[in-house]
Amino acid sequence: MRQTIEEVCRELGLAQPGRIGDMLPLEQMKQLLRDNPEGVHLWVTNVFQEVIERIPPRRCFHFWKSEVQQRLMEDGGFANDMWPGRYAYLAQQSKSPFGEPLVQLMQCD
Repeated sequence: MRQTIEEVCRELGLAQPGRIGDMLPLEQMKQLLRDNPEGVHLWVTNVFQEVIERIPPRRCFHFWKSEVQQRLMEDGGFANDMWPGRYAYLAQQSKSPFGEPLVQLMQCD
């Protein structure tokens, strides 16, 4: 059974991360990664805010290049036949309880 972001944070003994601003478009996401050479936390969620996968900073650049970059939506409009694998992501930065930034990647399919 998947856990919500709130449940994961509670289990880890962390404060629940609040969202910072609007969706991150491609160029802002690239800049966030450039500004943080040690990496960022990427939490993949579904539309119900349940955590599907947590990508640690050491794996974020590979995950970004191989999975997310080609599927990052710039707006909320989604048609699954427009995206590789018939799914895409919306990115939003959250107030991070870690030393590195935290980005929530909502998977839309």
